Amino acid sequence: LVLSEVGLGTMMWGSQVGEEEAAAQLKLAFDDFGINWLDTAEMYPTPASPESAKQTEEMIGRLLQGRPRDSYKIATKVSGRSSMDWMRADGAGTKLSGAQIKEAVEGSLKRLGTNH
Repeated sequence: LVLSEVGLGTMMWGSQVGEEEAAAQLKLAFDDFGINWLDTAEMYPTPASPESAKQTEEMIGRLLQGRPRDSYKIATKVSGRSSMDWMRADGAGTKLSGAQIKEAVEGSLKRLGTNH
């Protein structure tokens, strides 16, 4: 696994950073600066809310279409224990059970448009 020393953070993509600006940031980072990985999370953009959560991963999935999958890596995160009962389909909050972690990972892969 070869990663650039610096990655591209996406915490504000979908809130303070719109899709056009995110596309420009991605192009600059990947094409001009040789960055080959980005960081995201299922709860992004922040601040997390039922309406906005997961939008950043969806945006990333759209923006990475057309790029060879072996040219970049994605680091994402599962939401930890919190009072965000709306984060899981069963409404049980984020308890980090095996089933919830599997649900989160499978959801992230789908939103990101990849299988790995």
